[in-house]
Amino acid sequence: MKITQIPVNQLQHHPDNPRDEYDIDALVESGKENGILQPLTVVQKSLTLYYVVAGNRRLEAAMAADLDEVPCIVSKMDEKEQATIMLIENMQRKNLTPYEEGKGVQM
Repeated sequence: MKITQIPVNQLQHHPDNPRDEYDIDALVESGKENGILQPLTVVQKSLTLYYVVAGNRRLEAAMAADLDEVPCIVSKMDEKEQATIMLIENMQRKNLTPYEEGKGVQM
């Protein structure tokens, strides 16, 4: 598992991510002081575009903290694996709204 620094402007929230809202206040302050410490898990969509599978809150915090790049693990996984990881990741972090949960289960 190799950790790669990827420019923030090459990262996008995964279009199938069930989470619509991100509570990032504490992460922004930490990001400003320490950078992003835990790598994001991403899948590569093109030469300069990556979708974030795990770490969307960290991406939002990095953008709010005006960071240029963040540590990422580029993973190869199919659409089903991506949807599963996103749902598990979001349910472990903070309760999803019933709408977000339903959206994730549908995928």
